[in-house]
Parts: sequence; C-alpha cells; structure tokens
Amino acid sequence: MGGYGALKWALRIPERFVAAASLSGAVDVERLRTSRSRTEDPHLFERVFGAQPVSGTAADLRSLLAQARGATLPALWISCGTGDALYADNESFVSACTAAGIPVTTSFVPGEHDWDLWDQQIQEVLAWLPLSDATG
Repeated sequence: MGGYGALKWALRIPERFVAAASLSGAVDVERLRTSRSRTEDPHLFERVFGAQPVSGTAADLRSLLAQARGATLPALWISCGTGDALYADNESFVSACTAAGIPVTTSFVPGEHDWDLWDQQIQEVLAWLPLSDATG
C-alpha cells in the first residue's frame, strides 16, 4: 500500500526526496504479475501496468536501480516480515541495491504481511528518518 510507490518515486526523481521507506512492499511487480493470481481482482496488474511486461520499464524497480547508479539517492529503508509472501522479493531487491552500490537500511524481522508488523516497523522508520537533512 505504498512501499513500491515510495521506492519508485525515490529512484525516479531522487532530488525531491530525503528518504523513502518500504514496509512489506511489492518490490518485484513483474514477478507478482506473472506468478500470483489475485482472486479479489484478477486484472489488477493489467489495469495498473498494462498488458505488456513491466521488466525494463519505468515501473520496474530493478531497471530504476540500474539507471540510478552514481546518482545521489535518498536514504532507503526496506523492511519485511520473514513470514510474508513478499519476503524473498524484498531480500532480492536489497541484494540488487547492494550490487548496484546503493546503500539501504533493512529490517527483516519475524512477522507476516499485517498491521501487527507494520505498527512496530513504522516506529523504527520514524526514528530512522533523516529529518535534520530535510529541515536544514
């Protein structure tokens, strides 16, 4: 509900952000589009991203990472519960950040894709935010 978008905008227009955080984000939308059926809305990915693959487009976080090399990026925070279906994608995204030389703070803790985890993690994000940089 926002982690993917926060990362997408931070990577696309980094000069507008001091930080971006993703809590249990859908960081690999192409994999989700091709491998996960959404029974509540089977056409969600097609409606959001179109019928074509997301890989290599401006909607693909890995593609944006490749373009961001050498750019001054905002501070990034990635967290996900180890019992979340999106956990492996988040770990893989952090590995891609590391491979691209992009620093990222991580918090992979026991938990699911639910408010219990997010309520706890948002407190850590708020404490981590580099607010002094934003206010000068």
